Amino acid sequence: MPVSGFVPMINGDTQTPLEIVQYSPALKGWFERLNREWLERYFVVEAIDTKVLQNPEQEILSHGGRVLFGRHAGAIVGTCALKHHGDGVYELIKMAVTADAQG
Repeated sequence: MPVSGFVPMINGDTQTPLEIVQYSPALKGWFERLNREWLERYFVVEAIDTKVLQNPEQEILSHGGRVLFGRHAGAIVGTCALKHHGDGVYELIKMAVTADAQG
């Protein structure tokens, strides 16, 4: 789902579009791996983080939230989750981007 006027540059590449894809069980490992790497680098992994990262279906999706991934040239380069708080209100949580895709 491209955003008008937005041209991502990943590894110097501005020609290949960044694709936003929704969660699928095949991508579950990426959600945990990218977020755990991010947390270990910049913060501390807490028990609640582990619970959410290992169980996104139960902790996020079953409550109306979403887990999204950024895919560039066929590779997953980032992820985030939207925690549903009700009445169209979401909180952006669990954001992570691979080191190679950071600007």
